[in-house]
Amino acid sequence: GVPAVSVLYEQAAEAAAYIRARITTAPDLAIVLGSGLGDFAGTLQDATSLSYAEIPHWPASAVVGHEGRLVIGTVGGRCIAALAGRCHLYEGHRVETVTFGVRVLRLLGVATLVLTNAAGGINTAFGEGTLMVIDDHINLSGANPLVGANDERFGPRFPDMSEIYTPALREIGRAHV
Repeated sequence: GVPAVSVLYEQAAEAAAYIRARITTAPDLAIVLGSGLGDFAGTLQDATSLSYAEIPHWPASAVVGHEGRLVIGTVGGRCIAALAGRCHLYEGHRVETVTFGVRVLRLLGVATLVLTNAAGGINTAFGEGTLMVIDDHINLSGANPLVGANDERFGPRFPDMSEIYTPALREIGRAHV
């Protein structure tokens, strides 16, 4: 069954404490590396690399190309966390499991999250490997992390979803694609 909301918070707090005890600087930015981008984690300087298997309660991915490591280090003089791999709803995981890593990152102090993924599209002008910035999406999965009991320690019950992809970050992305 689904763990009670207080149990989810306690599990996330335990994972965050485990990570915090192994790093010298807490990241305030994180990037989830989609398929084909996992090598970026290896470029971080002064990095601490933790296998998901060693972090309490952290789910592992069974998807090929998703290594399953949390790497915290610096790039451009800034401490960041890079998730090399993640678990997915399509693997049969519950929403609470898929969102676990993001909740842990928030408890570590991460305020900015960059999500990446490999995606298909219908624009024939895009070739393989074309980078793009997503402005919005329609959730057709039938799953939603806001459903169920809410624990305010994770954040507000209904966060503002009108600009869930931050305009300033999208502009930075557009300047670099």
